[in-house]
Amino acid sequence: MTEYEELLENYHENKPEDIDKSERLEIPEPRINIQGGKTYIKNFKKITKTLRREPKHLLKFISKELATAGNLEGSQASLKGKFKKRQVKKKLSQYVKEYVICDECGKADTKLTKFKGEQYKRCEACGARSPAKQI
Repeated sequence: MTEYEELLENYHENKPEDIDKSERLEIPEPRINIQGGKTYIKNFKKITKTLRREPKHLLKFISKELATAGNLEGSQASLKGKFKKRQVKKKLSQYVKEYVICDECGKADTKLTKFKGEQYKRCEACGARSPAKQI
């Protein structure tokens, strides 16, 4: 066995377990509950915490996209009307693409900032700044 092969074998035996994990944003599955004429997203605060976004911003986006009224009620959000889980998941995915994922490097390490009256998505990983639409 060559010195290189020994080093390679030693590396594979001693490398940290999490080194092969990719840094992928895993959005919690929305827990939907429909009562009467309202749809409740039970784990809304958990979703916004994972995305590192203000709950009001995400709720405003979802409400506008689904053409309905929405309210924050503790750790959950309520939407006027009956919406299926797949509809809410689709809107969450759109939000993530538009307001969370960096357009340059594809990472979720962004913050929404204002610069000269315009809203931008600023990446903390690569430093890129791209415009984000007003909701």
